[in-house]
Amino acid sequence: YKRKLWGDEVFSNEAAARAVSPIFHVSNIARPVMLVHGEDDPRVPMSHSDRVIDDLKRRSKDKGNHCLSGCEYITFADEGHGVRKEKNILYMYDKVEQFLCRQLDLPVVANLEECWTHGNSATIRDMD
Repeated sequence: YKRKLWGDEVFSNEAAARAVSPIFHVSNIARPVMLVHGEDDPRVPMSHSDRVIDDLKRRSKDKGNHCLSGCEYITFADEGHGVRKEKNILYMYDKVEQFLCRQLDLPVVANLEECWTHGNSATIRDMD
């Protein structure tokens, strides 16, 4: 699966894999990001997203860099590689829309009514 997804070079060449892996480019992040991760992801362990957040936090503390300000990290307890359950999808897109409005200085839209998202499995992770 991984060879087909990434191609022979990335699959068999560590330098090529590092070149396309987000974890090795966290130092280039200059704007707030939103990470969304399924806790049951069979392909990408949640520890990878945790590491991106930890690296952003370390950069913010070490260099006084405020790139962490505005970042969001949301996980879904009952999702895998992608968000597929209706309540979770609606919740996720509601949060994505709010995030983009804040980052692009657009009027922030009202939260989606809870009746549409009640029962979602989201956890908003602490960024501090």
